[in-house]
Amino acid sequence: MQWSFKYMRIKYIGLLLLCSISLQAALAQTSKLRELQDSLRLAKDSSTYVRLLNDLSYYYYMSNLDSCFWYAVKAKEMATRLNNQRELSNAYNNLGIFYSKKRNATLAILYDYEALKIRYVLRDSAGICTFMNNLSMDYESDSNMVMKEYYEQQALQLGNRLPGYKGYSVLLMNYVVDYWRDTTKKDSVQWAMNRLCALTADKPYTHEWYHARIFEVMEIMRGGRGKEGEQQLNKLAEEAYKKGLLRIPADVYEHMLEDIIPMGYKADSIRYAEKLFSVAKESGDYILMMYAVEIIYPYYLSRGNKAKLASLGDAVRELAASEHTESVNLPTTDYIGYFLNEQQMQELQLSNQLQQQAIAESDLHKVGHRTLLKFLAALLLLLVIYAVIYYWFYYSSRRAARVLAMLNTGITEKNIRLQANDDFKNKLLSFVARDFRAPLNEIISTAESWQQQGSPDNDTILTSITSVETASRRTLRLFDGILYWIKSQFPGFIYTPGSFNTREMLAAAIQGIQSEATGKQLQIVLEIPDNLTMAADQEMLAFVHHTLLQHTVALITAGGTMMITALLFEGKIQVTIKGHPVVVTPALLYLLDLPQDDRLILITCKDFMIKMGGSMEVMEEGKDSFGFVYTLPKH
Repeated sequence: MQWSFKYMRIKYIGLLLLCSISLQAALAQTSKLRELQDSLRLAKDSSTYVRLLNDLSYYYYMSNLDSCFWYAVKAKEMATRLNNQRELSNAYNNLGIFYSKKRNATLAILYDYEALKIRYVLRDSAGICTFMNNLSMDYESDSNMVMKEYYEQQALQLGNRLPGYKGYSVLLMNYVVDYWRDTTKKDSVQWAMNRLCALTADKPYTHEWYHARIFEVMEIMRGGRGKEGEQQLNKLAEEAYKKGLLRIPADVYEHMLEDIIPMGYKADSIRYAEKLFSVAKESGDYILMMYAVEIIYPYYLSRGNKAKLASLGDAVRELAASEHTESVNLPTTDYIGYFLNEQQMQELQLSNQLQQQAIAESDLHKVGHRTLLKFLAALLLLLVIYAVIYYWFYYSSRRAARVLAMLNTGITEKNIRLQANDDFKNKLLSFVARDFRAPLNEIISTAESWQQQGSPDNDTILTSITSVETASRRTLRLFDGILYWIKSQFPGFIYTPGSFNTREMLAAAIQGIQSEATGKQLQIVLEIPDNLTMAADQEMLAFVHHTLLQHTVALITAGGTMMITALLFEGKIQVTIKGHPVVVTPALLYLLDLPQDDRLILITCKDFMIKMGGSMEVMEEGKDSFGFVYTLPKH
């Protein structure tokens, strides 16, 4: 990792502004440290005490890093206990200084970033700007130029928007130092130099004023007036030295060594390195002394100048002894171990904070829920009141319509029930008018024939009695069927199917119409397997069989054939009763022409079939064939 001595010095100038310690006071460092230590012993309040700890930590960064670290740690611990965020930020800042001096850019970035976060919380724009500048230089030392330029630009933009921000001149100064030799940014460097000169014009003999003059002279030397510029630089250095500003001559000599001579200007680098060593020794800047020694020592070593080499060694030894004496007076500290312990403590604190935050969020949610419930309850009450008022007006305005609708509904329901009753009565009357008329007419005709004949012979009487008996049985059978049909129409009727052999049921029905079939010389063919059983009601099925066979016999001409077949079709038993040939009579035309639901002769049979889970329809095959087809579930 390449470290820049220029970066180290200019960064701490910016931090000095943040800590509000005047540059003039920094000149007498030893006396200032003694004064701060005396003030620390006499401090009566905690806020003053922690501020003095931070001031001591800062002042020790040039002379004793162990002291710088020790005071920064104490300030951090005390600021944490007092919850003094500003001083905690300054303590993090001093720790960043310490790790920067220790060449540990990673830890310097971490501590400077913590300080920046606190300044964001405090909304301290000046502090934010300064710590962004510090982070920019931390990333530069870590060779992360992308982040370096990001924070640098952020700091410059924010500082430009802050009127009266004292650290803005330091930002401009750093920018000029970083890019003075970069020809691609010549215009922006010139703009920064002009801004720096304008800001420091009314503050003569300050550190920033001297640096503005130094860069003006360096521009003159880059323009070709090297001798004149060198004289002006030396004059500025001597003038600042007389005023006690030891950093200014050190910066002048360092610029000569790092910027002017590398441009090709011929100057005695050893002389300027010796001057830098002398100023650095006087100010106690160990880093600059070592930088100068790296230039001077090889030169005198190559020439065998033992006196100079001994003088350099004595100076370095004295400084090292002083460092050792100071460090012995403080507890031995494991810096990396301290950082790791601090990280562990921060993790524990963060875990505790997360738990506290979770508890607080839970309480907040409960309060929010209660507030929301109260609001919803109030809103619900208002809605209820509004709904009651609205309903009252709506009820008042629509009462007549609701009453009318209820009356209309009642009338409609009554009409439906009346219509059902009318249909039932119409069917019943139709049965009585149609099915009972023929048997009764036969009985009446027999009685009238007896009256007309006087005293009929025995054969006639026997024939008439047989005819009356047949008509009476038919009437009784019809009457029983109608009574059972009426019973099935009542709501309390429960259909309970039984298992019946199809062939046996049809054979029994054929016996009932055998005399009529014999009278017409009909041939009855029964083609039904013996193993077909159907699920049905016996009385319903017997009535259906008798009715269908009777009507089929009535329509077949004398000498015709009635075919009765049954088969298993799609899980159901399908029975066909077909007659051939048939007589085209008004009764047949009536069956064929009217819609099926209006055929009064089939109403009872069809209702029975529906009750038993089956169906029935009229079948016509050609002009001289007619019959019926019904289906019932297989048992």
